[in-house]
Amino acid sequence: MGEIDETLYPRCVSSFIKRPADLIRHVYVSFPYYAINSIIAEDHLSKDELKLVDRQRPNTTGNRLCTIGYEGKTIDEYLNLLVKNGVRVLCDVRKNPLSMKYGFSKGTLKSNVEKLEMEYVHIPELGIATQKRKNLESLSDYEKLFEEYEEVTLAAAGTSLDKIRKMTEGEGRVALTCFEADPRYCHRTRVARALQQLPNFSAPLIEL
Repeated sequence: MGEIDETLYPRCVSSFIKRPADLIRHVYVSFPYYAINSIIAEDHLSKDELKLVDRQRPNTTGNRLCTIGYEGKTIDEYLNLLVKNGVRVLCDVRKNPLSMKYGFSKGTLKSNVEKLEMEYVHIPELGIATQKRKNLESLSDYEKLFEEYEEVTLAAAGTSLDKIRKMTEGEGRVALTCFEADPRYCHRTRVARALQQLPNFSAPLIEL
C-alpha cells in the first residue's frame, strides 16, 4: 500500500463504516458500470443516475460465438470481459477443468459465472488429453496436434457441436474457454472453426 493509500484508506473507512448505504451510493455514482447488474441500484440512485448506469450496459443485440483464454488474466479481468461482451453461456472445453491459477478450476469458475447470471457448461468431450500436450514446443507442433484433433475428436463430436450451435441461436452469446492466451496455441479455435462449418450456423466469431 502506497503512502497516499495509507492515508486514504482510514478516511474512507471512517466516512462510510456507519453509513453503508452512503458507500453503495458513492460507488454507484462514481463507477456506474459496477451497478449494471445490481438489484438494489434503484434504492440508491435517482432516475438520472440510473440512466447513466443503463448507458454502461453492454450491447447484447445479436448472437455471438466468442473464444477466450484465461492465461495472463486475473479472474476479475476474465469475468469482466464476459460481462462486457454480453456472454450468456460459458462453454469450458478443457478435458480436465482444473487449474493452479486462482479462480479457474471448475467449481470456482462455475460459481462465479453463475453469480453473474451466466450459464456454465463443461464439455470434456471437446478437450485434449494432457499427455498429448507434452513436449509441444513450436507452433508447428501444436498445429500437428490440432490437425489430429480435428480428424479424430471433432469428427466424432457432432452431438456436442450441435449442442453449442443451438445455444447461439436467436440472441445467444456463447464463449468457448480454455487456457492459452494466444488462440493459435489453443484447440478452442478448432472447435470454433468446426462450428462455423455447420449448416445454419450464423453467429459471428470474436476472440476476447
